[in-house]
Amino acid sequence: MVPELNNQSNIAKSIGIKDQAITNYKSKNKWPIETIYKLAVKHHLSLDWLLTGEGPMRREEGAQRITEAPLAYTTTNEKHAEIFALVREILESGDDLIIRSFHERLKDYRIALRRNDETRSLKQQLGSLERKFKALEQRIGPPMEAGASADAEAEAVGAADAGSEKKAI
Repeated sequence: MVPELNNQSNIAKSIGIKDQAITNYKSKNKWPIETIYKLAVKHHLSLDWLLTGEGPMRREEGAQRITEAPLAYTTTNEKHAEIFALVREILESGDDLIIRSFHERLKDYRIALRRNDETRSLKQQLGSLERKFKALEQRIGPPMEAGASADAEAEAVGAADAGSEKKAI
C-alpha cells in the first residue's frame, strides 16, 4: 500500500479533487483515465498495478518513468502528438484489460460528443423558433389566454346581436 494514499481523503487531496469525486468513482466503478494518470504520475505508480492490481506497484527501475504532462501547449499539433503518443503506449502495452478499458472510455467520449452536438443543434433550433415566434407575435399581437378568448368572442357576438336589434327597431 502507498502510505500517502491510505484513505479516500488523502487520495483526493493528492491529486486535487474533492472526496465526493472519489465516492462517485467508486460507486460507479468508473475512474476517469485522467485521475488514474495523475495518481500514477504523482506517486510513481505502475499503470498496470493501478488499473488491474497486478504486477509491481511501482514502476521498475530502469523502465521509462511517467513524467508530468505539460499543462500548456504552444500548438494544437503538440497537444495531438502527446495524445497520440499516449494512445500508442496504451495499444502497444498488449494488456487486453487496459486496451478494453480504454476502448470503453473512448465509446463514452464518443457518446458524450454526439450528445453535445445534439444539444447544440437543439439549442440552435429552439433559438430559431423563439425568434420566429417573437416576429409572429409582433405582427399579430400576443396570444390571448384561453378564458380570455372565449370572453372576447362572446362580447363580439353580443355586440353584433345588439347592433342587429337596434336596426330591427
